[in-house]
Amino acid sequence: MRRTERAFVLIACAVLGGALVCFSSTPTYSLQVFNQPALNQLAPDFKLPDKTGKQYSLRDFRGKVVLLDFWASWCGPCRVSMPHVQKLHSRYQSKGLKVIGINIEGLTPRATSFLKNGNFDFMILYDQGNWNSQVARLYGVRGIPRAFLIDREGILRFSGHPIQLTEALIEKTLNAKKS
Repeated sequence: MRRTERAFVLIACAVLGGALVCFSSTPTYSLQVFNQPALNQLAPDFKLPDKTGKQYSLRDFRGKVVLLDFWASWCGPCRVSMPHVQKLHSRYQSKGLKVIGINIEGLTPRATSFLKNGNFDFMILYDQGNWNSQVARLYGVRGIPRAFLIDREGILRFSGHPIQLTEALIEKTLNAKKS
């Protein structure tokens, strides 16, 4: 096995191991059946504050392609995926992509420190209650990180791990004409 292949295997194992820890530490109440919004259907609207307390609604971003990324600072796999989300933000914001991180733990010193140290500059909105957070439940989030890509008309086009979201799908969604 070549050195690069070995490195890839080690990184993949670390990410998967972190995901297993994150999912296995999920409280039992997070395993309740949540209604996940269906692909190709209207994404559920919500209202959450940013760090200054200003409220934003998903509807405020109608006309833009929106990437929602659910995360928490205590989640190892989220810490791994956040730089990827930042790269998507940096690459596509000028083309109309609005990246919104949804922190499910609330505005905590740990979350604030993580964002500052990581130089993450996309919009962050704060929910609280972790697995019982209102918007996580609305979106059927049972594990994090979890991403949703929403087109300009508010239709859900992707649901999954942020690293699984392809740039091809982002570009296709950005280039789609509004009907």
